[in-house]
Amino acid sequence: ISVDNKPPGDDAVVLGSVTVDGSLGALQIRGGASAGTVVIDGELRQLQVRGDAGDLRLAAESLRMVCINGTLGDGSIIASAGDIHSVKISGNVETSLILAGAGEFGAFDFATADLEPAAIKRLDVRGDVVDAVIAAGGNPGADGLFADGDVLPGGLIASMRVGGLIIGT
Repeated sequence: ISVDNKPPGDDAVVLGSVTVDGSLGALQIRGGASAGTVVIDGELRQLQVRGDAGDLRLAAESLRMVCINGTLGDGSIIASAGDIHSVKISGNVETSLILAGAGEFGAFDFATADLEPAAIKRLDVRGDVVDAVIAAGGNPGADGLFADGDVLPGGLIASMRVGGLIIGT
């Protein structure tokens, strides 16, 4: 699926709601993406956003490659029930969640999620990570916040590179 933005310099594409019953080879957004919910009931091989992604919510059974050519922010959520193979973000990650092992997360609610150990194999953020959660097999507990002891045994982030600062509580 390809979504074209307006001419360069215009606002981001407002995605609305997209549900795919099965796997999807690629979702490409040429320009920024905003205010969208994408639920894939299968594997998403590639998500590419050529711009900033704000208030973007993506849940899939498995994710191969996520590439954001800008900043991931404004409460965005990228969640996979299984492993996430590669995440590349050329800007910052701000007030967002990147979660591997978050099954049944299509409602984007931890109360209904099936959280299991999983892995993020490669994460590359060229900018800062600010007030964000990056978790592989994490469980925020009853309070909905990640803290000490809220990690499931077996979760793994194999490779993580942040080009800027890591800031948050």
